[in-house]
Amino acid sequence: MPDTPHQHDDLDVHHLINLLAMLPGPDDVPFWNTVDRNGQGSDQEETQLTGDGYLIGKMEVGIRGLLNPQHSDIAYFCEYLLKFFDGERPLLWQHLSHRVAGSGFTDQAGERWAHDLCDTAWRLTVRYSPHGQRTLAENWPNAANLR
Repeated sequence: MPDTPHQHDDLDVHHLINLLAMLPGPDDVPFWNTVDRNGQGSDQEETQLTGDGYLIGKMEVGIRGLLNPQHSDIAYFCEYLLKFFDGERPLLWQHLSHRVAGSGFTDQAGERWAHDLCDTAWRLTVRYSPHGQRTLAENWPNAANLR
């Protein structure tokens, strides 16, 4: 496997941690329910996360791995971050704007945050994917045999 930076020394990992630190914790149920619904609000008062807590569970496991990188699967967590925050989601961006930037920034802050998070998550997914070299050799067997 090619040399890759250790996660605890990786500037992208530190950047991801700083981005995630801008979000509220799991006790902000209305925030996470809105994220779960891609930015769409609810008319009902919510006291617990909709569904089975899938989103919160994935976030907690991934954040635990970021804070304790010896037991982390950063690529796996980043794939989930991409599922939760990637794509054209104007309602989610609007929701994020109020939480990650506060009132001193433009309404585009949520969109910038989501794009920054997803760009960082994509780089980390590619960097730490455990299958890269093996898959490349399988896809290009003639090149792999020329060593």
